[in-house]
Amino acid sequence: MSDKRFKHIGDPFDNLAEECAEVIQVLMKIRRFGMFNHHPDKPKYYNNKMALLDEMQDVQVRIDEVKKMLGEMHDPDSGTNVRLDQSESPVS
Repeated sequence: MSDKRFKHIGDPFDNLAEECAEVIQVLMKIRRFGMFNHHPDKPKYYNNKMALLDEMQDVQVRIDEVKKMLGEMHDPDSGTNVRLDQSESPVS
């Protein structure tokens, strides 16, 4: 994400999908142009490797947001809260 003002806009699933797409885009640039190539409009030090690391960090932020959202969901069928913790299985 390039502009932090828009961090909380949109659906968490959509945001995660968009960030994953950006990782795919950088991976394809690495395959075509190489890990240490850079976009002509970007500074030389900001190469494809750095772009990939940045995008992967953005994906992790969005994964954490989705996990938080899922952990706060209420299951209308069972009338219980659904928890998604890495250390536990879902609780009923």
